[in-house]
Amino acid sequence: MTFYSADQMREQNIQKLGADLGTEYSALWQHIANVHIKWSEYKELYGTSPTRIDLLNRAAPNFFGKIQKTLWNEVLLLICQLTDPPKIGKRKNLTILRLPELIKESALGSAVEAKVKEAESNSTFCRDWRNRHIAHLDRDLALESNAEPLMEANRAMVKQALESIAAPLKLVAERFFGSDLRFDIYKPIHGAVSLLHVIDDGLKAGLEREDRLSQGNWLPSDTRRKI
Repeated sequence: MTFYSADQMREQNIQKLGADLGTEYSALWQHIANVHIKWSEYKELYGTSPTRIDLLNRAAPNFFGKIQKTLWNEVLLLICQLTDPPKIGKRKNLTILRLPELIKESALGSAVEAKVKEAESNSTFCRDWRNRHIAHLDRDLALESNAEPLMEANRAMVKQALESIAAPLKLVAERFFGSDLRFDIYKPIHGAVSLLHVIDDGLKAGLEREDRLSQGNWLPSDTRRKI
């Protein structure tokens, strides 16, 4: 299997798609892959098994509770970024909403536009969370003053939103490259799963250390060193 750098992929895409579409398609690909990787890490820690949740709670419940909220909020923010309007005031945004106007083939452009609208709809809940809870602090929500509740948000909805965001790029890849894009297969090396193994090993070693100390059979290495 041949691996290409981001710059090499960008040049290949520009040659195939033209400067405008190739440039934005490449940038969107990188950002969509990034949010999928972050979501994969979230699922590995908090959406795979109760055993993993128990492991995190035994190790550092307060810390990993904060990590859970941080990862969740970041994924929702990234979904919003990718489905924002192409222009807000004088500021231009990198967003899938601009893809249809960059495509010269009318049939493909219409198909991509339909997928873009579907992504907009499926990410509405993310925007509500961003506007009233993450990027801004809605006063009524903060004061619990008869506020309209935040829209429902769960892992299934995030999964659907991510699939919808990738769908327009998939159409472009199928048409021009004859290939299928898969963003759900990217997993970071030495990521969440590696951390879980280290925590599991550490907790087991800690229990063994406590057992040795209780029996008076401690080892020199049982003395906690400064980290």
